[in-house]
Amino acid sequence: MEAKNINFSYEKKQVIYDISLKFDQGITALIGPNGSGKSTILKILSGQIKNYQGIIEYDHKDIKYLSISKKSRLLSYFNQREQIYGLISVRSIFEMSNIQNIDYFKYLDYFDLTDKLDLPFNQLSGGQQQVILVLAVLCEQTPYVYLDEPFNNLDPLYKESLVKLIKNSDQHFFIVDHDLDTLAILADNILLYKDGRIVESGSTEILNEDNLKKVFGTEFKIYQDDSGNKRLIQSLRV
Repeated sequence: MEAKNINFSYEKKQVIYDISLKFDQGITALIGPNGSGKSTILKILSGQIKNYQGIIEYDHKDIKYLSISKKSRLLSYFNQREQIYGLISVRSIFEMSNIQNIDYFKYLDYFDLTDKLDLPFNQLSGGQQQVILVLAVLCEQTPYVYLDEPFNNLDPLYKESLVKLIKNSDQHFFIVDHDLDTLAILADNILLYKDGRIVESGSTEILNEDNLKKVFGTEFKIYQDDSGNKRLIQSLRV
């Protein structure tokens, strides 16, 4: 995927300014403050929003001219804020997503959720619902996966399991989340974003005290754990 000179406005107010980026391998994380337009970028790149200026290409083909069926085989999208209502079962959610007829029980077994298969979705806890919806997106087995706040509401064990699942996948992920410490471990590529613009891009090496303070206006402590992973801890001033 390549995005070229993307601009976007809400009701004549410009919120995204001339963004260009490439996303064709590994795990890319978009990091920035609340309300800065990160979810909007995700929706544009995944075809949810169409009235932008610029070009988004997948395999050198403009996404605006791809059919719905072609897009559904190419990319999938998770939005943490979407709601599912009614008495739809967990099984039904997976059956609707399982367009490639894969064995989705392996995902449920991995999270010890197989016994929830025939329960109404709205009877699950918030964390269980979130896991189910992320797994349903992964079940689509598209080359490109867009995840908007996938780690929100997850307890430590669910989060650890999801991180391992994403890290070991051969799909390409583009993730927006505020869990910077997890993204520092998970991501291959980082985009630091503020006020509608990408201010820095590169490997996790760009996650340093100066860049994070520039983006968020607050202090972070950064260190390496015993496994050699970069860890980010906010220095709270209370």
